Amino acid sequence: MKETEQLQFLTETLLDEMPQYRREAKRVPRGAEEQRRFLRCLMNVREPGTLSERFLQAQDELLSREREKKGVVHVAELLPIPGDERLILWQGDITRLDADAIVNAANTASTT
Repeated sequence: MKETEQLQFLTETLLDEMPQYRREAKRVPRGAEEQRRFLRCLMNVREPGTLSERFLQAQDELLSREREKKGVVHVAELLPIPGDERLILWQGDITRLDADAIVNAANTASTT
């Protein structure tokens, strides 16, 4: 399935579940970037629930293609911090990492 077909399939599937967003869908420009942004919006407002295997496969293919375009950062090639070989500090788009776990320390609230 081509990227445009995947975007259309994924969007239409979510709009079938959430028809209240069809009016907004008509206002979205037809460009790939705008369509992708709208799909992301639909994914963000969708309630948790079961999805078809076909949807999951199309979503995985689309996200994998986007990840490859951005480039993958291999954690094994990053240097640990001095003093603790277990920790690596890296700043960037976390969706590019091929890591087993990620700690996002963006919260400035104190835990003490």
